Amino acid sequence: MPGYSSGATPSSMSMAELMDASKGTQGLTNMALAHEIAVDRNFQLTKIQPETDLEKQIKEVMQRAFWDILKEQLESDPPVYTQALQLFTEIKELLYSVLLPQHEKLKEKIESILDLEVIQQQIDNNCLEFDKYAGYILNLMGMLCAPVRDEALAALKTETDVVKLFKGIMDTIELMKLDMANFTIQTIRPTIEKESKEYEKI
Repeated sequence: MPGYSSGATPSSMSMAELMDASKGTQGLTNMALAHEIAVDRNFQLTKIQPETDLEKQIKEVMQRAFWDILKEQLESDPPVYTQALQLFTEIKELLYSVLLPQHEKLKEKIESILDLEVIQQQIDNNCLEFDKYAGYILNLMGMLCAPVRDEALAALKTETDVVKLFKGIMDTIELMKLDMANFTIQTIRPTIEKESKEYEKI
């Protein structure tokens, strides 16, 4: 989950911690987060950025290496799909991370579309259809994303370079995680404010 700042130190959090903040002081595992939400009505989560230039450089090198390997493998003759399988695995996990507990049917849909065993079978038979999977993934994202991401999705649907397309998909899902977390905060803020006041009376 994207992070928030408590004092000068950036912190990370899980969706479980965020949802837990709405369940009252008995189950509250992240008091700092709950306090920030309760006292700051403009509180929003932001993506944690590398703290130093070195960290930023390392992150950029690692990400570039991932996409360079994917490009190299897909352009080889015959194509190699080990990096592609890793890509689909990560996309599947990212899509799961955007879901709320009530999204059971969407979870089942993701599981059926991004069935890693089926993908592996297609890889073994050298018939992996990247374009088709991209279309499936973009449709799933369209069901989950906030309207603010519609323009980015529309642009991705016109991208013909496979590597750029899937990099855009990954980047957009990361932004969707942030949108979902901030939407959840807005939804549970009244409960957190109420529980915070009750806690302070103790």
